[in-house]
Amino acid sequence: MPLAREPMVVLCAAGHRFAGRGGVAWEELPGESFIDFHPDWGPRRAADEAFAAAGARRTVGLEVNDVHSLLELVQEGLGIAVVPHHFSRKPEAARLVAVEVAPVGGRQAVYESVVVLPAARSLSPGRGR
Repeated sequence: MPLAREPMVVLCAAGHRFAGRGGVAWEELPGESFIDFHPDWGPRRAADEAFAAAGARRTVGLEVNDVHSLLELVQEGLGIAVVPHHFSRKPEAARLVAVEVAPVGGRQAVYESVVVLPAARSLSPGRGR
């Protein structure tokens, strides 16, 4: 069951060349150093799929285990990140800049949060007892 669907954005430090722009094209991203999660994490899979759909390649220079580490490394200028938009609204991201990424083939890169529910069980705690 879908919970949320939101655009992916480029997150960068305020001094980065993308920071003052209203948007960036996927073709402009190769050559940048990226900070991302391990390949089996949902946000990383969404970013990898978006790059593949755009036909763009990237180098992930640093892999992290948590959102706050990613935000701190981006703030220090060690790379940029393609992340779900809600990451940019965290208090720890207050000094970072979220830049929209152009759609590819008319489709915006998105991150979708879902919940998997058991088919044979009720979600009501008082039901079925």
